[in-house]
Amino acid sequence: MNSLCGDLIIGNTYCKSSEQLTVSGPSGFQSYNWYNETRTVKYGTTQSVVIKPTPPDGSKIILDLVPFTGFGCPSTITSVVQKVDYQLQLRPKNTVCDGAIIDLLSDSYILNKHPDFSYFVYEDKDLTIPIIKPITVTQNKTYYVKATNYKGCESVASIDISMFDLAFMQIINPPQACYTETIDITKAEFYTGDLTNTERAYYTNQEATATLANPTAISMSGRYYVKIISNIGCVKVLPIDVLINSKPSLKITNPAIACFPSSVNITEKSIFTGSDADLKYSFYQDEALKQEVANPTAVTNSGTYYVKAINNQGCVVSGKIVVDINEPPILSIKNPDAVCYPSTVDITVADLYEGTTNNVRFEYFKDKDLSIKLNQPGKIAESGTYYVKIINPNGCSVSDKIIVTINKLPVIVLNQPKPIFDHDYIDLTAAEIVKGSKDFVKVNYFTDAALTIPLAEPNKVNKAGTYYISIENDRGCSISASLTLIILPSPKIFVPTAFTPQKSTNNRLYPFFTSIQKLSSFKVYNKWGLLVYQTDNMSADGWDGQFKSRMQPLETFSWFADGIDALGGKFQTKGKTILIL
Repeated sequence: MNSLCGDLIIGNTYCKSSEQLTVSGPSGFQSYNWYNETRTVKYGTTQSVVIKPTPPDGSKIILDLVPFTGFGCPSTITSVVQKVDYQLQLRPKNTVCDGAIIDLLSDSYILNKHPDFSYFVYEDKDLTIPIIKPITVTQNKTYYVKATNYKGCESVASIDISMFDLAFMQIINPPQACYTETIDITKAEFYTGDLTNTERAYYTNQEATATLANPTAISMSGRYYVKIISNIGCVKVLPIDVLINSKPSLKITNPAIACFPSSVNITEKSIFTGSDADLKYSFYQDEALKQEVANPTAVTNSGTYYVKAINNQGCVVSGKIVVDINEPPILSIKNPDAVCYPSTVDITVADLYEGTTNNVRFEYFKDKDLSIKLNQPGKIAESGTYYVKIINPNGCSVSDKIIVTINKLPVIVLNQPKPIFDHDYIDLTAAEIVKGSKDFVKVNYFTDAALTIPLAEPNKVNKAGTYYISIENDRGCSISASLTLIILPSPKIFVPTAFTPQKSTNNRLYPFFTSIQKLSSFKVYNKWGLLVYQTDNMSADGWDGQFKSRMQPLETFSWFADGIDALGGKFQTKGKTILIL
């Protein structure tokens, strides 16, 4: 069917740019004859023919149809040739909101949409990247629309889609302000982009539901939000950060009380402990901060001074410093009396400081720099120069030295004399006894450790025991030591004058020893001079009264003994004993 006119001839329309026309007649006939409207030109004799060149627009085409025998009569149909001259028309340009979704195939963009044409959208000029769904606008861009019909007629047009300038709007955060200032976020200088045909509103939340009461005088740090609305209804909410620097933290600890002639350094870091680290200070004599302190590192007068502190943001805070300079106390020292070792000296005794200021605290040191404290100033055991410091209730202090003298003891060395027997004596006053002792001028002798009972005759001692010798130097210091004398009983070998070998007791004859360390021999003889027993063993069981396995008769026997005494000398003795049956 003719798509434009409803005729039986198909293909009677063509594009303006086409050079030929292809037409078709209805099927089912034996022959077809195609002519122009004057039948002066025959185009062909088939069901479909190609007419070249294309007939003029509005001219007629004649088709004679001859049916098969018995299937009807010959007939003639005509069709009017129509030239299609279609130029696609689009909106020349369209500005939309950022993120808007648009359909370029809608009537609002295609101004002359024709029902015989199909429309397609492309991203590129070469029409190679098709778009098959509505577009979400995120940037300025040119799109292309192609219109085509079933005859292949085409028309291409472009359209520029741009976002409203609001899409590129940005906010520059305002500079920081001090705690005494406010910030006006309505100023145009904080916005980049064209604000023409826009309105602004200010909020405290990102959803732009809580209105900001004072956008021209914000006094609190935080993130605020600006809602920008264009004349076409585009909306953009942008954050703007406001920084109101808080009041600098200035903490002042008044310097310690100083003592004249000391000065006070009011620039010391310790005075501002706890303050912000970036503060820079200047110092003044007056609260109005007009008269600067000439030398704040060495203030010599008590009083109130003022400090101005500025941080890196230029924010200012001020405070005051109280300086107190007092007179020092008076320290008067008397050196303690000398003592002898091991006695100690108490330098805390009040009598040593007569004339010193009352109500002061004492401290005691080993060194002039007062850096090493004395642990026990009440028990000093070494001579030397020590130092005393006094501090009054205001913290003022003064120090001076105190000399402690602890005289040394003489060095005592006692030499042990050789042991003697009690028939001899030892001279404790002999020089050899204290040989090696040093630094003494006097020697004393005692029988007790407390040195209260003098020894009557120290040059003639013949009694064993411990004695005590004391030596004294020229400073009256003395030291003592003990000396134990070894005085042994005189050596003896004692043999009983009788023994009873057949009794249960006293049935052995053996010697007893006093101060004897070794027995050389012990021999027993009968009245005939025959040796009946002998031994050199001090622990032997003794003679049992038998000689050659026969008990000897009742008679007197002679014995002889010799040995080495306790001091190494030879000792001999003899005697008689009676054997009693």
